[in-house]
Formats: sequence, C-alpha cells, structure tokens
Amino acid sequence: GIARATSHIAGGDIGTRLPATRDPDLTVIVGSFNAMVEALQERLDRDARFAADVSHELRSPVTTMITAVDVLEQTANDTTRRQQSIALLRREVDRLHHALEQLLELGRLEAGVGEPEHHPLELGQLLRATFVQTGRSTGILELATDAWVAGDKNALRRTVINLLENADNHAGGVEGVTLQREGSHALI
Repeated sequence: GIARATSHIAGGDIGTRLPATRDPDLTVIVGSFNAMVEALQERLDRDARFAADVSHELRSPVTTMITAVDVLEQTANDTTRRQQSIALLRREVDRLHHALEQLLELGRLEAGVGEPEHHPLELGQLLRATFVQTGRSTGILELATDAWVAGDKNALRRTVINLLENADNHAGGVEGVTLQREGSHALI
C-alpha cells in the first residue's frame, strides 16, 4: 500500500495514487495522501512549464548576442558593421536583463516574498510612462478616458511591456493602443 506508493513516487512515478478504501480509519489518510501527491504533481507541472518558458525567452537573446560577438570579432576594420553589432548586442543584453528581472520577480512571488501591492493608479499615465520608458512614440496611444484601478504598478507595467514586445516579435509591431472604460472595467 502506502510504502509501495511512496517508493514509486520517490522513483519518479508521480502518477501513483492509493486506491480508495472502505476502511473508515484509512479513508482520511488515503484522501490526504492522494491530495498531497496531486498538489505535488501540479507543482511539478507548473515548474516544468516555467522552465520551458524561461528557456524559450532566454534562447533568442543569447543566440543573437553570440552572433553579434562573432561579427565583432570578424570585423575589426569595418567600423559601420562593428557599430551595428554593438547596438544589437546592447539591445539583446538589455532584453536579457529585462527577462531575468521578470523571472526573479516571478520567483519571489512564487516563494511568497514581496507580495504585490495594490494602490490606486491611472492606467493612461502608466501607459504613457511605459511608452516613454521603452522608447516608443506615444502618438499611437488613444486614451479615451481616465481609468483608475487598484493594482501593482510594476506588475501592470511589466504586463504592458510584455504585450508590446509580443506584438513586436510576433505580429509585426504595435499599430495602436487604446484605453477605455466599460462600466467598472478598464480595457487596454
């Protein structure tokens, strides 16, 4: 029973569960054991997804940085190509730094350290500041109204940056960003 199941789980067979029992003295133990293993499996699955996301996010900037360094090494006399490679390398180092900061923040939140704080903030101001911070033109912002929300400013800023970067990387760039209210909801 329990000894065999724990042995299987320790050996990596995380799908192992104890069969239901009719013994009233064991019902709670079996239920608790299976619930514990289920929670462990969910955590392992979440960690595996997180590791896959990390490797996906880090692979591209690291590959680009390696290529830029190769170009720098091969173009000692070509000042234009060296400057282009340096600019590319700077962009990717900044991107990698940003990704690592996000991962550290996620890790802190997962560990229960640095819980997000919810403060009143105006989303239009946050959008404008995020566009300026990321070197984007605020001309594509369409802010129909003030939209005050209670939220974590840094988490919301990171979310907006992620959406902008996803549009750049996977959809040909950002064409426009609107902010409007629908009842008690703010829509970006």
